[in-house]
Amino acid sequence: MFDKSISQTRSVREKNEPQVGTTVISQDTKILGAIETTQNLKVEGTIEGDITCSKLVVAETGVINGDVLAESIESNGTINGTVKTELLRLTKTSKIDGGVILKNWIVDAGAKVNATCHFTDHPMHHENKDGKSEETQDAAKAAAKSDKQASNMDTNVVERAMEKKAS
Repeated sequence: MFDKSISQTRSVREKNEPQVGTTVISQDTKILGAIETTQNLKVEGTIEGDITCSKLVVAETGVINGDVLAESIESNGTINGTVKTELLRLTKTSKIDGGVILKNWIVDAGAKVNATCHFTDHPMHHENKDGKSEETQDAAKAAAKSDKQASNMDTNVVERAMEKKAS
């Protein structure tokens, strides 16, 4: 009788709690573009783009070419980009090249790290020396790039009009 009530309580509680699943990018898959999910992610294939997820596991065959934002990361594979995480675990087969902003890490012997590391209590909301978050700076850079492209387009239109007039 006691076991039954525990089982029923557990069953009701599990139904009410949000379930966190894991999306697997298989070894023969290559994704071009950003991935954003509140779920866990396991990468066995290749991702060419930024990743935002809850927990990330990179398999030995996994390759990420982009920035990663995750609460925790376990890497057995390759990450080329900036990583922001509370906890980073690098196994002996892992390679990381770029930047790492983190609270804690575990690095196994044999892991290859070619990165600038910055330890902070709040890596998910890291700000640079000027007090701006990297997201704010990225948005400013994108706006400046857009303005420059628009300016170049305007110059090209004027030059073409002048060429037509001259001929």
